Amino acid sequence: MESTKRTLAETSDLLDGVNTLLIDIEGTMTPLSFVKDKLCPYITDNVKEYLTKNWESEECQNDITSLREQAQKDKDESIDGVVEVKAAEENQDDVVPTVVENVCWQIKTNRQTTAFQQLQGHMLREAYKTGKLTAELFEDVAAALKQLAADDRKLYTFSTSTVDVQKLLLAHTTSGDLLESFTGHFDTTTGSPTEGDTYKAIVGATESKPGEVLFLTSKPADARAAALAGLGTCLVVRDGADLTEEDKKEFNTITSFVQLTPEVSSNKKATDDALGENGEKQAENGEKDDDKEALGDDESSNGVDEESSDTA
Repeated sequence: MESTKRTLAETSDLLDGVNTLLIDIEGTMTPLSFVKDKLCPYITDNVKEYLTKNWESEECQNDITSLREQAQKDKDESIDGVVEVKAAEENQDDVVPTVVENVCWQIKTNRQTTAFQQLQGHMLREAYKTGKLTAELFEDVAAALKQLAADDRKLYTFSTSTVDVQKLLLAHTTSGDLLESFTGHFDTTTGSPTEGDTYKAIVGATESKPGEVLFLTSKPADARAAALAGLGTCLVVRDGADLTEEDKKEFNTITSFVQLTPEVSSNKKATDDALGENGEKQAENGEKDDDKEALGDDESSNGVDEESSDTA
């Protein structure tokens, strides 16, 4: 099923008949720079310390086992550059460096397997809860999400990050805790974001019809898969987005979530107008004060002149 492109004038009608929004996170709600410059460096800089501190815990050992098994699978499949994780019988000092190297390799190659995501989730849980990390959102996101939820629309996230990581991110944003605005979350355990069957499964889980669901993403390949499953689609065009002119012609596009929520847009405009009027009044009052000060200076000067004349 092909996507139906609306004209710019019809953008405000994107939500007609829509009771559910499925929303990507990376590059759509959060800047890609947050992932690249904050999340990934945090993992690479702290993974050794985290593994050493939590070595004795069952959770940490399960994470290492998963990474070891994934590395063996990658080796069997002749994945280029795979870094093996040393056997469990080896000493901690020998195993940890190989886990660190494997994690860094996955980040560098953007491989990020389920095993990696599992360890990352546990590390980020600690980072968010201790305040070492706060998720950055585009400034238009928080108010729009709250308005969409207030309008009785169901909101879901869909990301390559695990559901646990998604929930941690949304609970610790620069705009506060946004979890209550969402009904649920999906990750790649449901399926690949580039396969139509994944979106069919998601629609079924949300108990909506395909045409009642609007998918917001910055990734054209994901939007095409969702469109094939019958969902409404819209590309969110952010700064730095890797989109071609053909992509923009193929799909509905917005540059801000505010375009989906006229109430937020109107409130923002009213606030901006009020601030503008106050600014003009303050400037006008400032000019009047300047005039008064200037007049006072003239009177003061005249007094001195007169005094000098009398003395003479």
